[in-house]
Order: sequence, then structure tokens, then C-alpha cells
Amino acid sequence: MRVGSILDVFRNMWFNPLKHPDFALVWVGKFCLSFGSTFFSTYQLYLVQDRLGYAPEQAGRQLAAVGGLSLLALVGCSIAGGTLSDRFKRRKPFIYLATGLIVAGLAVAASASSILFFAVGGVLLSAGTGVFTSVDLALASEVLPEKDKAGKYMSIYYLSSTVVGGLAPLLAPVILGLGDGGSYGVLLLSGAILGLGAALTTANIRGVR
Repeated sequence: MRVGSILDVFRNMWFNPLKHPDFALVWVGKFCLSFGSTFFSTYQLYLVQDRLGYAPEQAGRQLAAVGGLSLLALVGCSIAGGTLSDRFKRRKPFIYLATGLIVAGLAVAASASSILFFAVGGVLLSAGTGVFTSVDLALASEVLPEKDKAGKYMSIYYLSSTVVGGLAPLLAPVILGLGDGGSYGVLLLSGAILGLGAALTTANIRGVR
């Protein structure tokens, strides 16, 4: 691919955040909240092994069970969150709820002393992710800068979590290094703190209730 073509792609993906602050805030909120989920999904196996003392085979079985419960919470809360948000024509309260559930889930998982508490954390995280995914997508669609270029802006919207997927593996070793290299609880708490940014950005969105 020619350099000019690559630059054209970046130019086409650019928008002025000062001119379209609501959409920029939605993007930043999703970006912040994606760190916690990425940290959890990437390092949960190591946390269960190192913190709870499970062998790799046992940890895999336990995580499979937690994953099943989490999937149910994700799907159920996604449907419920989207349906209720549409019915009440409100987005912000559901984003606050989702952020609270995700942050609480990360905090519980980070401090878990048993697989039961770890499972509770995982289910809370998935429940919040379900609510957030359905409602934030609707929120983003309502603050699009140019409705006739919805495809472009939705691609930019989804890019927020894609960027996190590349940054989180680079940031995680730095955070783990602060905790003597093995404190996965510190990593999850860092994700929770970053996730609070979603509540702050949502509070400053003006175009949607």
C-alpha cells in the first residue's frame, strides 16, 4: 500500500473533537472503560493461578464455569439495558449504571480471596458490559456529527476499543511492575480507575439525556 493511501485512510478517519464534543466524549468514555475489560480477559487466568493457587488445568475449568455465568449476564443485561433505555428514552443513567457495575466487578475480582468472589466480580463486569454495549451504541448513534456519514463515524467509534486492544498489553507490564511484577489485583484496580472516566465523559455530554 502506498504511503499516500495510508495517509488518506487516517485523514478520512479524522474529525474535529472541538467541533463535535459530544461524539468525542462518547469515544473517550468507551476508550477508558475498555481497559478494565481487556485487563480482566487477558490476565484472569494468571490471577486465578497466582492469587487463588489453582493449577493451570483447574484454573481453566473454573474460568470456563465463570465464563458461562458471565455470558448469561452479558446477554441478559444487554437486552434489558437496551430495552429499558429505549423505553424511557434515557441514555446517561444507564451508562452510569454500567460503569458502576464494571468498576465494582473489577474491584471485587481484584480483591477476591476465593473463586466464588472472583465469579461475582466477573458476573458484575459482564453485566455492566452488557448494559454499556447496548446503550453506548445508541448514545453514539444519537450524537453522530454527520448523519449522512454514519458508517465513517461508527468506524471511528469502534476504533476506541480497538486502540485499547493494542495499548493495554503495552501498559499492563508497566502497571504490574509497580506491584512487584505479580500483582494482578493492582492491574484490575487500575482498569477500574480508568473506567471511571466513562462516567465523567458521559456527564459532560450535552446533546443526550
